[in-house]
Amino acid sequence: MLRQLSFKAGIEKIVLLSFTLAFSCLLFFSFYTYGRLEKRITLLAENTSIHHDIIYVFLSTSACTGLFLIVLYLIVRTSLSGKKQQQEKLQRFNFALARQVDNKAKEILEIFDRVSDGFFSLDRNWVFTYVNSSAEQTLAQAKGSLLGKNIWEHHTTATAAFREACFEAREKQRYQHLESFYKPTQRNFEIHIYPSPNGISVYFTDITERKDAEKKVLKSSRMYATISEVNQAIVYADNQEKLFRDICHVVVESGKFRMAWIGLIDKESKMVVPVNHAGHEEGYLSTIRISVDDCGPTGLAIREGLHFICNNIAADPEMAAWREEALSRDYRSSIALPIMKSGEPFGSFSLYSREENFFDQEETRLLDEVVQDISFALEAFDNETSLREKEQEILDMNEQLRELASSLQNIREEERTYIAREIHDELGQQLTAIKLDAAWLDRKIEGDTPIKQRVGSIISMLSNVIHSIRKIAMQLRPSVLDDLGLVEALKWQSRDFQNRYSIPIAFQYPEDPPALAAASATGLFRIFQETLTNIARHAEATAITASIRVCGQQLVMTIADNGKGFDPTAVKKKRTLGLLGMKERTLMMKGTYDITSRPGEGTCLSVSIPLDTHNQLTQCVS
Repeated sequence: MLRQLSFKAGIEKIVLLSFTLAFSCLLFFSFYTYGRLEKRITLLAENTSIHHDIIYVFLSTSACTGLFLIVLYLIVRTSLSGKKQQQEKLQRFNFALARQVDNKAKEILEIFDRVSDGFFSLDRNWVFTYVNSSAEQTLAQAKGSLLGKNIWEHHTTATAAFREACFEAREKQRYQHLESFYKPTQRNFEIHIYPSPNGISVYFTDITERKDAEKKVLKSSRMYATISEVNQAIVYADNQEKLFRDICHVVVESGKFRMAWIGLIDKESKMVVPVNHAGHEEGYLSTIRISVDDCGPTGLAIREGLHFICNNIAADPEMAAWREEALSRDYRSSIALPIMKSGEPFGSFSLYSREENFFDQEETRLLDEVVQDISFALEAFDNETSLREKEQEILDMNEQLRELASSLQNIREEERTYIAREIHDELGQQLTAIKLDAAWLDRKIEGDTPIKQRVGSIISMLSNVIHSIRKIAMQLRPSVLDDLGLVEALKWQSRDFQNRYSIPIAFQYPEDPPALAAASATGLFRIFQETLTNIARHAEATAITASIRVCGQQLVMTIADNGKGFDPTAVKKKRTLGLLGMKERTLMMKGTYDITSRPGEGTCLSVSIPLDTHNQLTQCVS
């Protein structure tokens, strides 16, 4: 616009000069013509009036022409003077505007220099056109050495991702955003690239603290998840080997460690022997030998009972003996934690990371909790093993007591059989002989004398005694059990019970009952006797049902009454000897015992014992 105004002002000056020159030429021509004309008219000396008319016309025309030129000149000059004032005013405005623009530009540049974020601009040839102070510090080069220089020639440490984003922004004229790690400063930056037809502008923010915070949160979350899974492994592990295997696997898979291993102390050699590991071990444990007395991380952790951290394996002198092997497997930092058992060193738990300075305070605290949980689990395993051993001892003792009780029961049955036989055979025969002698005396005594009455009384008493002896012998050991088997013995016992207590018994049994061992038959008979005795004493029943049936490989005996019933849980707390004796007899026969009852609803007892293989049946037979 300034060029256009200057051009117009030049044209106006030329026009003004042209009018001045034309007016001068006109005056000169008028006077010159007038002089020539006057001389010629004077020489002709003809008509004076015509002469004056011509002169008058000429002078009038010249005067009008001159006046017109003067007016036109004044108009042009006035116009040019106004335009010149406008031009000067415009120039002053443009100057003020340019000064404001310069001030704003300086202010903006100062703002760019004061901001903590970096900013620089490049033209289409990748040449620096502006660099602020923050960018100058980040790039570690002065502005003077950067401005006018190609970025790719003076900034060779730029990442491939940044370079690719710059080219894409320039070529596609599209905004680019990325996050990049700048190795020279070891900082993370968030980069915004804004394209324009003249180049690109790069704006970058240091986000190292934010990334570190995010990393720390992610790391803590991962460790807490790892601790949770370790605790689950401890809960589900039932032995030491499974515990160590699962823990190593969890910390590598969930904790993202490079490698983890657990070693136990060999008390004789004082060596730490690896027992489990997970991750990228790659033969590391077979190439190293670690002693409790070593000055390395594991030895120090075990001796001092505290964790030992090596956050820079490449530079830590404590790792000198194992540095080469560790670095070749990309182990950059490690931690060794002591595993205690009952307050004594038991082993070590070592973990390796591919990152330097990986183990911070929070990480270490959580890992300390892990080894404490491991120690607790190991002690729990020992306690559980001790409890299992004691339980086994109790079971063995119970089995021995049961065998002893079974032996005593057999001895008791044998004694009862022997006593019943002796009473029946010896005492019964002797009393029978006495009764026969008394009957002979009774026949020999004549008349109804007191002696004959006394003998008759003796004979009657002997008959009662013989009957009692037979009854006692049957109670001690019913001969029908040995002679005819279990079913006939139960039938006899049922008839005897009905006759004694007037309580009817409905007894069901198979037509062809299986043969049982003498001990099993005796046990079932005694349980049957004890049950009927309990019903007579406590049940107040009016009817009883009993059955013997074969079901598969089991012989099942069931006895039920319609008495007043009872609460089995309350009876169990009383530990009544009758029910306990029946249960023990059942266990001696390798069977199962079940009693169900409710107050007012009667009682049902069921005993099931295994049959011999030659008595197996495929279905239940009543």
